[in-house]
Amino acid sequence: MKYVSKSDFKAARECPAKLFYRKNKYPNLKEDDEFLGLLAEGGFMVGKMAQLLFPNGIEVPGGRDQEAAIAKTQEYLVQENVTLFEPAIFVDGMLIRADILIKRGKSFKLIEVKAKSIDGSALEERGTGGTACFWKKRYPGLDSKWQPYLEDIAYQTHVLRRAFPGADIQPFLMLCDKSKQTGIDNLLQQFLLHERRNEKGDEFFEVEFTGDVEALRRDNLLIKINVLPEVEYLLPEIKGAAAEFAASVMEGRKIQGPLSTECKKCEYRLPLDQEEKNGFLECWGKLATVSPHLLELRNLGHVKAKGEKLADSLFAKGKASLYDIPVEWLSSPAQGVWQKRQIEYTKKGKEWISPHLKDLLKAHKYPLHFIDFEGSRMALPYHAGLRPYGQVAFQWSCHTIRKLGDPPEHHDWINTKKTFPNIEFARTLKDRLGREGTVFMWWPYEKIVLSDIAKTLRQSERPDPELLDWLERMDGALVDQYKIAADNYYHPDMKGSVSIKFVLPAVWNNNPYLHKINPFQTYYKEREGKVLSPYETLETIKIAEEAEVIKEGTGAMRAYQEMMYGLHRNDSETHAKWTTLLRQYCALDTMAMVIIYKHWCSKVGIYF
Repeated sequence: MKYVSKSDFKAARECPAKLFYRKNKYPNLKEDDEFLGLLAEGGFMVGKMAQLLFPNGIEVPGGRDQEAAIAKTQEYLVQENVTLFEPAIFVDGMLIRADILIKRGKSFKLIEVKAKSIDGSALEERGTGGTACFWKKRYPGLDSKWQPYLEDIAYQTHVLRRAFPGADIQPFLMLCDKSKQTGIDNLLQQFLLHERRNEKGDEFFEVEFTGDVEALRRDNLLIKINVLPEVEYLLPEIKGAAAEFAASVMEGRKIQGPLSTECKKCEYRLPLDQEEKNGFLECWGKLATVSPHLLELRNLGHVKAKGEKLADSLFAKGKASLYDIPVEWLSSPAQGVWQKRQIEYTKKGKEWISPHLKDLLKAHKYPLHFIDFEGSRMALPYHAGLRPYGQVAFQWSCHTIRKLGDPPEHHDWINTKKTFPNIEFARTLKDRLGREGTVFMWWPYEKIVLSDIAKTLRQSERPDPELLDWLERMDGALVDQYKIAADNYYHPDMKGSVSIKFVLPAVWNNNPYLHKINPFQTYYKEREGKVLSPYETLETIKIAEEAEVIKEGTGAMRAYQEMMYGLHRNDSETHAKWTTLLRQYCALDTMAMVIIYKHWCSKVGIYF
């Protein structure tokens, strides 16, 4: 059966070639994306919560057997009044599985549930109709951050109107309302996600709610917003695109979009040495193999003139080298200097050190503290009193160098109790850091977390003045090592990124002296004659028959969720294994900061 689903439509709107790659099952990088997987899990749970708000709703059976689901939906829709979950509507090569469809005579309410948050207390109507936050403030059109969600419901509205001409169809978005606080403790734990397979071997998920349904309905963290004005605005364009996409699927043909800077983040951009179908390679041809590639230029999308992305015009002329971009194009005050430096030192094949770096490093007072936090913002709150996507800070790591020449000391803290951890998190960190020396972070996440905790304390009925004073001091005292790197350091192996996951390998792989320093040598390993990134040396542990390792923040979020609220949460051995994985990952994040800092000191002649 050939069709364009709402997921297909969304992908095609990003790039029409993606529709062909999806339908022909090309391998893509999002299949194993931890962050997207975590978002999907949250989406399944929010979807289940939404269904529970409609006690008489009927889930349409059929799973991925779309023809069976279509037939069953038609049976149900014969009824005058019915509420359906996941009904299947097919017309003219277009297929939708609506989250919730409420039929009352010839009227329909079409509800799309999203695990995205909105402040329900601040919603305002737009003067000419619609909801103000969905529209641009100064210019005509929809806000780009909401447009994909609105296009999704617009596509569904279009299909439903084609299937039921003359019917009154009211489209809604149902979103997490971050103005509401849950009164249910351990709410997330009450939603269990089960991985299933049907008779064809297709994988799917079922969500089981184990809590009090009536309490959940009273607690209701969701808000339903009528988006008919927004849908009507989009429909003229959506209708044309839908017809074009459906025709291409029926004919088995690819719609080739233009090469652009957006291709940098394409999920079909596989490594060129993989012997698999590579969508990026098919689109770009010989331009895909150019090295160094223009797509590596930092903030490439900002290189514009008169609203045009100038790099896109180079691609259209068959040019894709980092060295093809004219230097005079790099005139942005914010990015141009960095981009020119990237091109210059990539050509030279050597690292760049700012002449200001030495004085900057010498100004940092001992003790030096390098900190990293792990936290979670889930759609469904962990604890009573939290809002959707409320901050839960569950782990910190700190490497401290007490005085010049001292080895780094490591200390950490991780929450293991099913209680709200943020205040204990901050207190233990305060006790470790005190008020002396310099505290480094990499990127402002740590500052945001501490600011959130300070806000919680200010609103608390039991404030802690000493802790609050310390948190407010820290707000202006944290030093961002990311910014030091961005302003004062570059290596071609960073490929335009200042993420610690790029800076550390660039420093580590090109400076063998670091491999012999204790305790850095713990992370020195080679594979087939190639030095591994320290993140590739982390220990793998078998948990529930799966080999697990944590290499990035999303993996830490997932591990904490499994440790505290997963199926094996009460098994002490499993709990201990997750704790070990979390501690070794977070410890490396702060050790990485020390390694990079050590290298900088070495390059500018500071004993460290």
